[in-house]
Amino acid sequence: MQFLNLISKNQIQNACWAVPKPLAFCIRRMQAAHFCKMLFNLSADACGVGTFCTDGFPEAENSAMQHIRDCAILDLHKLVCPKKLEVFMATRTICFPISGYPYCREQPVTFTWIKGSKRQNIRAVHDAVHTTDPDVSILEVSSASVQPEGEGVSSLRLLLHLDSVAQDVPISTVFEATKVFEHGGPFADLLTCEPPKVHKDTRLRTSGELLRYSLEESEYPTEPYPDSFFEWLYCRALKQSPEKAAQLSRYNAFSDIAAAADSKSIMAIPREQLQSM
Repeated sequence: MQFLNLISKNQIQNACWAVPKPLAFCIRRMQAAHFCKMLFNLSADACGVGTFCTDGFPEAENSAMQHIRDCAILDLHKLVCPKKLEVFMATRTICFPISGYPYCREQPVTFTWIKGSKRQNIRAVHDAVHTTDPDVSILEVSSASVQPEGEGVSSLRLLLHLDSVAQDVPISTVFEATKVFEHGGPFADLLTCEPPKVHKDTRLRTSGELLRYSLEESEYPTEPYPDSFFEWLYCRALKQSPEKAAQLSRYNAFSDIAAAADSKSIMAIPREQLQSM
């Protein structure tokens, strides 16, 4: 410990990020807990990741220290903490399929959120669920998922075949392009655009109140169930991809790290429905 006190902040930073030998020496000579505590205390100045917002949340402190271990030990030759690390408590909804209406049981889960670390946040959500139900099989359904079947059925990846378009279209694009507002829409030209361009289209935010959806010469209301149209698109796309539907039937819980706690965009389809598809 004494030789560390004599090292400048820049030298400590280099040890954390780029030079494996001094760091390996520390690990060999110190107990792991002591080493992690030292790094946690040096976090703001030495590792360049800012101040941890962990007051009153021991879980957040543990995750922050885990982040430092990941940065300093697992990626010694790669600078992975260039930004300020922000840690706070967040809530996401886990959806459990059920056989009867409303076909989904929603359970809020509180976990430690680290800004800019989607995959670690996904792991934190799943770990939080497993603390109360270790046998549940969870699938993260998002483009950030490490599970290929989860990424494949995210709204940015799951494709829908439309007779009006030559190529299949992501359901997120279909959902946006079919919106009818007070002063515009639907925007059929978006059906041939890449998803990032679709979501940046200013017409979706400057055309007034959303009135309905229009797809293939049919109209779909926004009330009384605002999510029904999206859910119908999702089910329709899954029906066109039975192999993906079959993969989903192996799981009994679903998460979406991008969805806010009050969002209902996570699809949890009962196994009976998936098998019938």
